[in-house]
Amino acid sequence: AKIPAALENTFVSGRKNILINGDMQVAQRGDYDTSPVSVSNASYYLDRLVTVTGVAGTVQRLSTNQPTGTDVGYSTKIVTTASGTAQFCLEQKLEDGDRLGGKAVVLSAWVKSNSSDCRITIYDGSSFVVSTAHTGGGSWEKLTTTITLGTGLTNDVRCRIGLTAPGNVSITSGDYAEFTQFQLELGSTATDFEHRSYGEELALCMRYYWKHSGDSIIHAGRTISSNRVDAAIHFPVTMRASPTLTTSTVTHGAVYHNGTSVSPSSPTIAGVHI
Repeated sequence: AKIPAALENTFVSGRKNILINGDMQVAQRGDYDTSPVSVSNASYYLDRLVTVTGVAGTVQRLSTNQPTGTDVGYSTKIVTTASGTAQFCLEQKLEDGDRLGGKAVVLSAWVKSNSSDCRITIYDGSSFVVSTAHTGGGSWEKLTTTITLGTGLTNDVRCRIGLTAPGNVSITSGDYAEFTQFQLELGSTATDFEHRSYGEELALCMRYYWKHSGDSIIHAGRTISSNRVDAAIHFPVTMRASPTLTTSTVTHGAVYHNGTSVSPSSPTIAGVHI
């Protein structure tokens, strides 16, 4: 039997959400649930969402505030703490976005805000396409916007959510945007959000960032000299590109040889060979 035209976009097979961590399950970088955290521009706090900020503000992940009937995962709330003419939003840049050239895509999210300059936007490498603005009434509203991407894209497809027009807007301290179920999919009609398991979402995020930490971690390695030990650390998934490395203070280290332990007093991570 033929599917009615009105229902054609409601039946979807396979994976559909091109964005990663759209319901903000993964937060490898720190605890953003306890209280708001001050943010700086061009920085990641929640996985795959980078800040685009021209004024000071905070970010917090919330587990108890989702739209009625869609309460799975988390929402994220960004709040300005200063006024000005600027943007205050989060952005996800697509890997291999140029492969979407010539295709129709639709971006959607549940959003609530006290600002009528709260929108979602898609950038296709040359210009932004914006959704209608949130009413600013403080209730959950589903925002959508559709674009047929141009051909010959420069691998610079981005999706933004927050206080943006997509350029600068007039911001007053205390303006906020809260959102969840951020989804980009093929087609021209937004469908229900695709919920992936935490394990799937975490593996996707680890292609871009992985934090290796914890106590009593054992690595195979070798001693090179009296003050150098090389140890192997294996990535859980294949990284998108050769990673950069940021290290923190090592509080304790031990080298075991034939059951004998040698514990350096002030171990440091001095270098990395990728």
